Amino acid sequence: METNRTIQPDWQDLFRANSPAGTIVRWRVLRKQGEPLLMLPGSGVAAARTLALYPAQTAKARLLKSVLRRALKLNLPVPLERAEVSIDAAAPFGRFLAAQAGTKAFPQTGIFAGNPRTAGRRFILLLFGEHYEPVRVVKAGLGKAAMKLIEREKSFLASVPASVAGIPKLFGTFHGENLDAFAMEFSDGDFPSAADEKVLASIANAWVQENRSLTVAETAPWRELEAACAGERIWKRLEELGNRSVRGVLWHGDFAPWNLKLDRRTGRCVVFDWERGQLSGVPGWDWFHFVVQPGVLVKKLSAPELRDELEQLLRSEKFSAYAQRCGIAGCERELALAYLLYNVEVLKPSEGRRETRALLELLTDSWSRV
Repeated sequence: METNRTIQPDWQDLFRANSPAGTIVRWRVLRKQGEPLLMLPGSGVAAARTLALYPAQTAKARLLKSVLRRALKLNLPVPLERAEVSIDAAAPFGRFLAAQAGTKAFPQTGIFAGNPRTAGRRFILLLFGEHYEPVRVVKAGLGKAAMKLIEREKSFLASVPASVAGIPKLFGTFHGENLDAFAMEFSDGDFPSAADEKVLASIANAWVQENRSLTVAETAPWRELEAACAGERIWKRLEELGNRSVRGVLWHGDFAPWNLKLDRRTGRCVVFDWERGQLSGVPGWDWFHFVVQPGVLVKKLSAPELRDELEQLLRSEKFSAYAQRCGIAGCERELALAYLLYNVEVLKPSEGRRETRALLELLTDSWSRV
């Protein structure tokens, strides 16, 4: 969510200990735009596997990731910054990590740092077993804002039946004075591209609740939107959608390529980052997000180009079939406008808000004349 740039907890704060018995653990640090992005463990094999945490989206980023992975596997000299942290392995969080990794000592650990411009920054830890094989992923948050999001996400995941597609399996939770965390399965695979319509359609349809009908106004995201925008001119055009009867859908809230992984061992798609998740959301919104977010943040498309991508989605056979199934056929454009308004006025993202607002204004004008 949108916030002024504030001082966020540093990744080293996860382990800082006052104990004189601390053990020095060394990492190599990969930075992006000056900020720590990936902390790679000492083992070359584990360091290479840690790159699995990085959801490279552009062709350049994927190429650099591939080259770095190969260099680390071959133990070639890589000019990365070094960091040393004194860790008390006997501290509660250290014991939690060792227990999840199944190791006697503090495990080899790779770390992916969250967005430093977002309140409640969280960290993703990849834990390795005794033979440097990845065994668990731990998501951790420091401070009140991050702990609140961690608690929200782990509570949601615990509430969803294990049979629901895409839900990661929980293996344990941790609660400390200033740190909350939970452990989940490691998915050994790649992040899908924004163009992977087959994966998107499969997950979106798996989240449709066939035996549950409700009105759009009964969903929590719609109530948030109404509370934030009831006085705005565009709301007069959209508020009647609240009376529409639709199929219930599981709602992710940040459904984007970088939050999905395709497990190469099982073929299963696993979806992460559920802190916005709802058991009942607005049909179509996750699908719109999957198209708009990469267009804004990765492809850097203009408003007319983003409009064309949305138009292409609305014309596609897969989305049309989904719309019929969910009961939103005929109001897809209004729901897309409502999603964009929700993004701008409720989520207020730290990146891409201006571009999303430009798209909303363009579509409000052009679609009103159709």
